[in-house]
Amino acid sequence: MTSFGYKLLLCIGLLSLGSCSPTRYVGQGERLLTQVRLTQAREGELHLDEYTSYIAQQPNHRLFGLFNWSLGIYNLSDLKSNSFINRNLRRLGSPPVILNPEEAEYSRLNLTTALYNAGYLNAKVSLSIDTLRDKRASLTYHLDPGEPFLISRAYQSIASQEMDSLIHPTDTLAAKRLSSRERYASLLDSGVRFSPNLLEAERRRLVLILRNRGYWGLREDHIRFEVDTLERQEVWVHTRLDSLVPAYRIASVRLLHGGVQPRDPGVDSLTGQGISIYVPRERYLKPQALLNRLWVLPGQLYSQEYNQRTYSALSDLGALRDINIRFVSDSLSSEGERLLHCEISTGAERSKEFTIDAVGTHSSGNLGAISSLTFKHNNLFSAAEELTLVARVGYENLRQERNDHLSYGFESSIRFPRALTPFGLKGIKALRQMRVSTDLRLSYDYNRRPEFNRNLLSASLGYTLQRYGGSASRHQLKLLEVDYMHFGYIDEAFRNSMPIITQLLHYRDQFVVGAAYTFNYNSQKDYRYLWSRTSHDLRLHVQSAGALLYGLSRLMGSGQDKYGAYSLLKTNFAQFVKGEFDYSILHRLSARRAWAGHIALGAILPYGNSHILPIDLRYFAGGANSIRGWSVRSLGPGSVPLDQQQSIFDRVGDLKLELSAEYRARVTRSIELALFADAGNIWTLRRYENQPQGEFRFDRFYKEIALSAGMGLRWDFDFFLLRFDTGLKIHSPQEHRDRRWVLGYKPLGDLLSFHFALGYPF
Repeated sequence: MTSFGYKLLLCIGLLSLGSCSPTRYVGQGERLLTQVRLTQAREGELHLDEYTSYIAQQPNHRLFGLFNWSLGIYNLSDLKSNSFINRNLRRLGSPPVILNPEEAEYSRLNLTTALYNAGYLNAKVSLSIDTLRDKRASLTYHLDPGEPFLISRAYQSIASQEMDSLIHPTDTLAAKRLSSRERYASLLDSGVRFSPNLLEAERRRLVLILRNRGYWGLREDHIRFEVDTLERQEVWVHTRLDSLVPAYRIASVRLLHGGVQPRDPGVDSLTGQGISIYVPRERYLKPQALLNRLWVLPGQLYSQEYNQRTYSALSDLGALRDINIRFVSDSLSSEGERLLHCEISTGAERSKEFTIDAVGTHSSGNLGAISSLTFKHNNLFSAAEELTLVARVGYENLRQERNDHLSYGFESSIRFPRALTPFGLKGIKALRQMRVSTDLRLSYDYNRRPEFNRNLLSASLGYTLQRYGGSASRHQLKLLEVDYMHFGYIDEAFRNSMPIITQLLHYRDQFVVGAAYTFNYNSQKDYRYLWSRTSHDLRLHVQSAGALLYGLSRLMGSGQDKYGAYSLLKTNFAQFVKGEFDYSILHRLSARRAWAGHIALGAILPYGNSHILPIDLRYFAGGANSIRGWSVRSLGPGSVPLDQQQSIFDRVGDLKLELSAEYRARVTRSIELALFADAGNIWTLRRYENQPQGEFRFDRFYKEIALSAGMGLRWDFDFFLLRFDTGLKIHSPQEHRDRRWVLGYKPLGDLLSFHFALGYPF
């Protein structure tokens, strides 16, 4: 056995010894809390996991629900010693949780209140304490919710006819254009289970509608409920709004930027129609750029929605910080027409920033370094345009004289916080509700190796759109994407050592011109699911390239090469369509445990001018964010045998399928362990000579799905997460058909893959 194996066994033995006496530091007359159980009178009526947070005392955390390792580590320490080892054992472990009867009774009352608020008005919770084992105790809370009360009748009394017409609009679609969060049907419907939580939700619903339509002074306590419980578990609910709260209009809007005051020297202003904007000349920001961000305007009724949109629109500008919006009532306004003055203050963010990064590299004995210089300007043309310039250079010594690797390049991008188009957008009503930005990017990279030197030029023009009040969804439209790759030199011996298809795929000039659309949705940013224990993340991507150039080439009668392909500027251009679906789900089982799942599908279809595509456009499998039983780019396509794969260029495909599941358990505040399983593979759409058995076929693809499982260690630093995963191959389509279930056939070292990465895999 290796020294590592002995050390591992020693650690396991030490933890086992510490766990053998969990009551080591439990005093006389005290009892270690070992278990807390929740039971219910009618099985399946309650989701018991939702009530664990109301229990004040929980036993020491067990890893994966089995190993009480944290208490075991704590028990390894000597409480009488303050040495370095003992201090760190106590820091990494957790002291024994001693049963506190008062806390247990407090938890019982909490559970009773939680059931009451959920609508079980006659709920009863009983507590039993099991102290049969020496110095140990377990708690059992038995929840009997009783019969729920149902709403049999609900009616309203609204102070004014105007308020009533706003709460019950005749055209709900037109009313909802103001705010997608509004709901016009009452939550207190006949047959619905009555609960205090439901009353609070109904109160918030009514307040939102009215505060969006001028009723600035309306508070939630203005709305009262009269509840009459009947003998047959039925409830009558009377909603009352008796206060005659006045509606307010906006009289004026004043925006002070950079801490200036209207009469300060060196101040530029824009005034008119009740709006006043003041900016300092030393940190100049065009007043018109700020005016375009205002949703709160004079003459409008006060709207909570427009207040939030104004804050959100101003926050999009990188040149601003410390945004504050407040409203002041005009004491001189008449009783019939109440007025508000809107006061907005914004701070000036530092406009320029330089950063320098330098990293040393060591790969297969070759030493190197990579350095980059970044410059950022968040107010380029005095309208909060964000410019980013990056220059980078890298060098790697390949041991032999004149055999080195040099790379350098630059990237520039500029973001306009508005839509730049050759035509106006005012007529497009849907865009009025969207936050739109325009993104321009240009980059160039040069790579010199002993075998070749290569130039890469890329450019893109795109738009990002998000709905006000709905940041969960994001649309990205790239109207133009251009990628050009040119080889200035290729060593003939190196070229001739490769199959002809590899030369065509990866070592000839390429030109890609196309467009793409991407849709992202994250339920954690959706106000409807803020308190949900389950979150969803969806990404849809569609891309097309080459169709326009192909049509122009045909129209102009351009010549074709010996492979039947057209060219632009003597360079072949790629033609393809691409589609991707990526979905992740995270379900929190408790404060320390969670389950996560992921599915990814992708397909790219070359056609017209392309029979094969460059490696950068195709899919690969294996790696820290893929099938973790395999190293990066080492799996697939299909069931291509390992001895048929000469390089990474043979391990790419046109179809991708990935399925993953993880169980995550928090060990300490910053350390997390995970158990995971991955399945999937890649395939080609056509049969290629250098990828035998790599094409997708319905009669065998399911036999070519790779399976792996493993364990991961994660270290959470709050602002980023370090991840170390170890994957174990279980089913390998790369092996002979009768040896694909590889456990027992191959050495353990050949089945393991180790991955180090930043962030979660999904």
